[in-house]
Amino acid sequence: MHGTLPVRTASTPPEMPGLSSSSADSAGSDRLSKPSIPRFYRPELDALRAFAFILVFNHHILGAPIDSTFRISSVIQESGAAGVCIFFMLSSFLITELLLREKERTGTIHIKNFYIRRVLRIQPLYLLAVGIAFFLPHVLHTGTFIGNQLAPYLLLCGNWATAAHGWARNPGLEPLWSISVEEQFYLIWPALALYRGKKGMIYASLFVLPVAWAVDYLLPMSGVAKSPALWVNSVSQFQFFVIGALLAIYLHHRSYRLATGLRIVAFISGMMLLAFAAFPLNFIDVKIPSTPMQVLLGYLCLDAGCLLIFFSVLGAEVPLIARPLIYLGKISYGLYIFHMLVRSVVGEAIGRVTHSVGHHQLLPFYLLTAAGSIVIAAASYRFYEKPFLRLKDRFTFVPSRAA
Repeated sequence: MHGTLPVRTASTPPEMPGLSSSSADSAGSDRLSKPSIPRFYRPELDALRAFAFILVFNHHILGAPIDSTFRISSVIQESGAAGVCIFFMLSSFLITELLLREKERTGTIHIKNFYIRRVLRIQPLYLLAVGIAFFLPHVLHTGTFIGNQLAPYLLLCGNWATAAHGWARNPGLEPLWSISVEEQFYLIWPALALYRGKKGMIYASLFVLPVAWAVDYLLPMSGVAKSPALWVNSVSQFQFFVIGALLAIYLHHRSYRLATGLRIVAFISGMMLLAFAAFPLNFIDVKIPSTPMQVLLGYLCLDAGCLLIFFSVLGAEVPLIARPLIYLGKISYGLYIFHMLVRSVVGEAIGRVTHSVGHHQLLPFYLLTAAGSIVIAAASYRFYEKPFLRLKDRFTFVPSRAA
């Protein structure tokens, strides 16, 4: 790793001294309106984001393990939960990189603008999903009511409500715990980047990692369930955010080149580590007992596996055959939000036609759920999310992917 990071950006002059916050924001908007300012965008990471969703999709669609016997389908199902960890790592890597670039370009980090951008990107779809989860059981007279969990999810503490009360068993609500974890992390991170800089982020990350690993060991030792209580625990999941942040800090303005053969080895090794976390360590499935040390080793395997998969993709040219993954990565937020609702509808429909549980007809269940999720996520991105994304660009100092 050496030289200058070959990204699709160019430097622009720093913010002029003496600008007020409002005038700085206006200046940022003016700069973004100029076509000469390129966007910081790495399409291979959109492809990786799509792959992370596929892992999560497999986790939710395939049948869970029924015992400790080795089965390929069970390993794929349980290791698929690691897709959320890749999402977290990617999110932190990209946002930390953008914060570093914003500080270099403007001389500061505009905290207010950061949170406006987060609200415009996350909240419209998130609140729609919470609303669907709340009203759907009342409209269809089926499913689990979420009255006691509505307030925590609106306050972005849904993961803690899940840890306390268990999974809501409401398909509109189940995926949303991870949004709460993500937003909790970003309550702190931009201010840390502004006031403590790279060193502060590094020290904070090196503090969070052993604390998270201690949680992964001590909670199971005290009888806390692997899922959902440990799995949705913010402190545990923060390990993936700080790993992504450390990657961004280390790779900032560095080149990264890896031979194709080494990329393949890294990807396969990463997937093997995720599989090992699933079997024999069984880091998440509550029906199969794991010792505290097995749980901790499982999370360490997730850390290393996600890292290897990340490095196998970073800087790679996406081959033509895999280009659809870039688009799926672009709409992955909608895919993640809606796929459990689609799964519920498809399972019900297949059950009525075949008089069997939907997942017993695995192939049509899988394909129809995937197709339905893509159609709804694409429509959501095109007609619902894009207007907010265009508005978000007005508060952006380092433009990234185009809406």
